[in-house]
Amino acid sequence: MRSLGERIKTLRKKKRLTLQGLAGEHMTKGMVSLIENDKAKPSMESLHYIAEQLDVTVNELLEEVSATEMRDLLATIETYFREGNDEEVVRQVSLVQTEHFPLSYESAKVLEIYGKSLYKRGDPNWEAYLDLADHQYMTLHLYEESAQLTLFNSWMRMEDMQYDESLYLLREKRDVIQSKGAALETLTSLKYKTHEASLLFATGQNKEAKEVLQSAISYSRTTKIFYHIEEQYRIACLYAIMMRNDEDVSYYLGKLDLYSQFVDSAETKAAVLLLKSHYYNEAAREYEEAIRTIEDFKDVTGGSVDSYYVMEKGKALYHMGNVEEALDLLNQFTIIPEWVHPFDRSMIHQVKAYQALCFKDLGEWEKGKMYAKEAYEGIKGLPETPYQAFVNETFKHFS
Repeated sequence: MRSLGERIKTLRKKKRLTLQGLAGEHMTKGMVSLIENDKAKPSMESLHYIAEQLDVTVNELLEEVSATEMRDLLATIETYFREGNDEEVVRQVSLVQTEHFPLSYESAKVLEIYGKSLYKRGDPNWEAYLDLADHQYMTLHLYEESAQLTLFNSWMRMEDMQYDESLYLLREKRDVIQSKGAALETLTSLKYKTHEASLLFATGQNKEAKEVLQSAISYSRTTKIFYHIEEQYRIACLYAIMMRNDEDVSYYLGKLDLYSQFVDSAETKAAVLLLKSHYYNEAAREYEEAIRTIEDFKDVTGGSVDSYYVMEKGKALYHMGNVEEALDLLNQFTIIPEWVHPFDRSMIHQVKAYQALCFKDLGEWEKGKMYAKEAYEGIKGLPETPYQAFVNETFKHFS
């Protein structure tokens, strides 16, 4: 905790004032020096004079962490945070005592950035600082900032596979904000609806998830804010593939195709091709088409062989009887960090099941059994999906 003298000295140097410049005609240079070194206490009259010279209020000088210091600290750590320098963010904030932060937007933002940096560094205390930030936001009626912070918290729970808790946090915050007569901004509301639908699917509440997702899509159209429309269409299309609903698959693929042309996005074009290949493998069972579209996907994404490519092509080749080539591709599959949703995780276990079948067909029964068991154990507890059914059926081959 910085003393009054230290705060005066810091502000004086920031203003590029000499000791004499701050003293002026009101006090001596020596007296200012004694005050800055905490060897003398200024009178209220002198304190008012010093504050006036430094362009701050007396209250700021007396605060253990002043508003000026908070603004400076925030500006500093925002730069480091944007650069990904979480170590320096933590170091800078650690120089002050967070329990003495004043109630202000700057304090809340510093606590938020500090908490996020701690999370990225694997520090278990991250959540406590985000809670402090959220408390300040809510106290100051900064509901939008609080809502955004809760979205981050909800995503972190999702990454830790705490899907029910993630959904609870999201809904609780929205209810609290609405109870105060406030409403989320349009874009934030769309983020909440889309994330809520995803979490409802994650917890097996498919009927409600579909309703919330349709509500989000309608809201996007009504407000003409299409920032999340691609994500919404992707989720809807994947669910349609899982439900073997050819009509909905065609509808959402068409919407995504039109959207990709409108925004001229290679990423969206790639998503359409990937979903098509997935559909041909999982629902239509048109394996040559699955390979053709996944090859187009590879071309659009720059020609590299990634996990999406080896997964879809490997599955198609297995069904076409090219077991060795299929296994060679499937063995190149690596877990995609963004795959934290149960649907994604189920696909990961499905890849293991395909590897198990390949090993079985190639005469490596025990190795196949090991992969089948890993897939079976891994998919337990996840919502029922066609991927889970495939894994369970594969495991039966080795029982």
